[in-house]
Amino acid sequence: LKQADPNLWKVYGLGERGTTQDTIYHSFELYDSIEGDFAYGMDFGFNHPNALVKVTRIENSLYFEQKLYKSHLTTSELIKEVKDIVTNSLVYCDTARPEIIQDMVLNGINAYPADKSVKEGIDFIRSHKIYVHRESIELQKEFRTYKWKRKPTGEILDEPVKMFDDAIDASRYGAMSFKNQYTAPVLMGFR
Repeated sequence: LKQADPNLWKVYGLGERGTTQDTIYHSFELYDSIEGDFAYGMDFGFNHPNALVKVTRIENSLYFEQKLYKSHLTTSELIKEVKDIVTNSLVYCDTARPEIIQDMVLNGINAYPADKSVKEGIDFIRSHKIYVHRESIELQKEFRTYKWKRKPTGEILDEPVKMFDDAIDASRYGAMSFKNQYTAPVLMGFR
């Protein structure tokens, strides 16, 4: 962490305050409840958390609610957890694990491969007013600490630091479903 992102090292390694000039999402507001069109985004992990985030879009606002944030789940445990949360809703999943997406589909979950366009997804989210559910603690932390990479010269790159981004990635997958409005299963041949 000290080498990858000195600012995150200040926060997580030394317990000091970080700087915000390279923060990707500069602000968000908290909310308690909302109703509207929604989809779920799912980022797979094992040592890192599996993250499931409900994304609701209303006009020019996106509302994010962390529904699952757990590490060390087997595929069958993960499927059970997701089935307990999601009922007949679309779940846009990390394409790095197509076998888990397939297992989810076989177990009755409407799981689809997500659009993983990182910069395009970040720009799409940033073009909206952002709200994060009051009880989504890990997601709030990730929104606050998600940073752009820097060159050793200090120049900020258009690429995020790949740390502390599990729920953020899940959020982006769910949000991109509103941008794309496509039927992903056809692309991967799951159905």
